[in-house]
Amino acid sequence: MTVSDIGFFNSLADSITNTYQALQTTEGQLATGKQVVEPSDNPSSFAGAAELQTTVSAINNDNALASDAQNQLNATDGALSQAASALDSAIASANEGANGTLTAAQMTDIAASVQNDLTQVLASANFSYNGVYVFGGDRTLSAPFDSAGNYAGGGPGNSVTLSNGAQLQLTFDGQSVFGNATGGLIGTLQSLATALSSGNTSAVSATLAQLNTAVDQLAQTRAVIGAASQFAQTLSQNAQAQATSLTDSIGQLVDVNLAQASLQASQETTQANALVSLASAAAKISLVNVLA
Repeated sequence: MTVSDIGFFNSLADSITNTYQALQTTEGQLATGKQVVEPSDNPSSFAGAAELQTTVSAINNDNALASDAQNQLNATDGALSQAASALDSAIASANEGANGTLTAAQMTDIAASVQNDLTQVLASANFSYNGVYVFGGDRTLSAPFDSAGNYAGGGPGNSVTLSNGAQLQLTFDGQSVFGNATGGLIGTLQSLATALSSGNTSAVSATLAQLNTAVDQLAQTRAVIGAASQFAQTLSQNAQAQATSLTDSIGQLVDVNLAQASLQASQETTQANALVSLASAAAKISLVNVLA
């Protein structure tokens, strides 16, 4: 069979075009590191990667929420730690004031120290994190306690919910932790300061049992917050691991094998150069006969 020179050149031109198009595609893959960018590249891989990416986005959001929650909970425990230190100081003052050996002036001085402890406890009770009053329950935009210790917060508190349904409590009912102007830690400190100021040693002694109860209450609250912080850390770590695993799976679907693509680009370049050389040589021949 004889092929005309025009047929040969058309075929050669198509080969050159196809080779350069293939080379352009391979070079694009090398530049982006991706072999699937659009659905037309590989519909199945594109759809699978898109589905996995949706899951990764949700997991990354969970990671951010859990990490932020852990930071807030740790900061909240810091506020409780300061309150616990003030409470320890107040207990020491109560023990000193209850022994009946102090002068009126000394009792007054101790009362001033307890008042400072109360101020610290109120500051802890009004602790805010990024503008959120942590001990305001579900009313987090204003300080839950006034200077007299009256509570204006809300009910049990707010939580954040992750995509898997796990919840992390971030705000708490401050009255159940610190009491108020008439009871609990705050009320007891006020009573202690008043008893010291008046030199009433019996009233001072009566506050010790309540102060020790407050110690237990703070310790229990810190234990709850510590456990929640640890849970948040675990959730964050798990989310990071899951996101990494899924991202690897996405890469297997859409990423290009750089070594193979580099070799392919080299082969396509060689082929293109050979075809161009062949076309250049053939252009000098007036007639090309190719026998089948």
